[in-house]
Amino acid sequence: MEKFIFNGSVLPEREGLSIPFTTFTRMDELTNYKFKTDLFVSSGLVTAIVEPLTVGILEPFRFKTVVEESIRAILDVHGYSQGKAFDVDIKTCVEPSGEVREYGIGVDELMKDTSSRPVQSSEIIRAFSKSDYLPIALGDLRESIKSGHTAFYCYRALESIRQHFYKAEDGDKRCHSWERMRDNLNITKEWINARIGDYAVPSRHGSSKPMSNMEIVITIKSAWQVMDRFCFYLTHDSKSLDQNIWPVLKP
Repeated sequence: MEKFIFNGSVLPEREGLSIPFTTFTRMDELTNYKFKTDLFVSSGLVTAIVEPLTVGILEPFRFKTVVEESIRAILDVHGYSQGKAFDVDIKTCVEPSGEVREYGIGVDELMKDTSSRPVQSSEIIRAFSKSDYLPIALGDLRESIKSGHTAFYCYRALESIRQHFYKAEDGDKRCHSWERMRDNLNITKEWINARIGDYAVPSRHGSSKPMSNMEIVITIKSAWQVMDRFCFYLTHDSKSLDQNIWPVLKP
């Protein structure tokens, strides 16, 4: 049977984690693709020898995602036992043909689109003084790429942005701040639910719903669109966005 060799490291690298040899079998919920993994972690270096138990092969990004999630779960056990936080960074995969596939740290569809960011990085940093929730939301976007819980963190980014529009008189009613956010940024509730919210609901309630690569890309790009608008809003005197420039986002 063909085998794939994934290589990477345990984060933080300074910990130099070593754990006993572990073998496990997992099935990807989205595709029913089943595989066996022999996991070696020594001095912070990770080698996972993955043997497919199902005919065919997963799309490379999906394959890397499910293998990485599986390794992360094993590391979480050791993190729990030691009271520490570990993560994994898979860098390469040696395929049965001998070809070496290298993995980046970003989302291709976003990296191709960097010129469309409406606000310069220096302006965004200065905008930290205008909203305590901006850095929190940016952190959520970071985790949406790093984590296997993409929709959860994309929606949490919107929740963080929504907090900026909260007013004391709202009390415990979140609907008012949601409405202000949507009105100021020209976004409909239906668009948010269709592109982010509906995918996020299961994970927000402790369940899991596997997402296809296309769904992941749509969700992440949509969260970035909202951040684009929020950054522009903050750096332009917190005025409602002009619909001629920022058309209303609808499903």
